[in-house]
Amino acid sequence: MARSLGYTHRMANQPPSRVRTVSSNSEWDIYVVRPTPAKKWLGTVEAADVDAAIAEAAWRFDVKEPNTLFAVRRR
Repeated sequence: MARSLGYTHRMANQPPSRVRTVSSNSEWDIYVVRPTPAKKWLGTVEAADVDAAIAEAAWRFDVKEPNTLFAVRRR
């Protein structure tokens, strides 16, 4: 019979307040693609991935054509 190390069992019984939660969302800078080489910064949104960031930005900044947006993850 295999003997358990014991520490995994004790860790599972920790109170929920001590469990550290990490957000899966990242911050994304949103830009509008323009015909000139310059790009225009619209703002920052929080989303899980690039598609969700663009969808959130289109809704938040009232952009009629979301295909003109691009997102860059903030580091």
